[in-house]
Amino acid sequence: MEDDLNWRAFLGQVFVLSGYQVLLAEDGPEALLLWQQNLRQINLLYTDMVLPGGLSGLDLVEQMQAENPALPAIISSGHDPEFIGLHEPTAAVFTFLKKPANIQEITRLVSQLLPRANSPLRLIPGGL
Repeated sequence: MEDDLNWRAFLGQVFVLSGYQVLLAEDGPEALLLWQQNLRQINLLYTDMVLPGGLSGLDLVEQMQAENPALPAIISSGHDPEFIGLHEPTAAVFTFLKKPANIQEITRLVSQLLPRANSPLRLIPGGL
């Protein structure tokens, strides 16, 4: 799991400088709280698969997409999808991003899923 606070803050700043508004959460429960508080403003979920707080990235995607099925989501992990159970059937729709990924790969994927002109806010929970 990537729980490095400095990396999370750095990546958040990269997104801000790219023209996005960003909400950062330290764990799954905080991400769900931010989701409830900002439901209509969050246009993309970027999460690590393994998170502190008892929820996985997949749990977050499933719960948030239950309320907004059109929400794009990115799940990042250093493990292969099969190893962490992402090959199991789920209603969640997401893009898997294998770690390590560089800033250019991450920002390119985000911009493909969330054009700046149309979507002002992103949620980045967990440890990135």
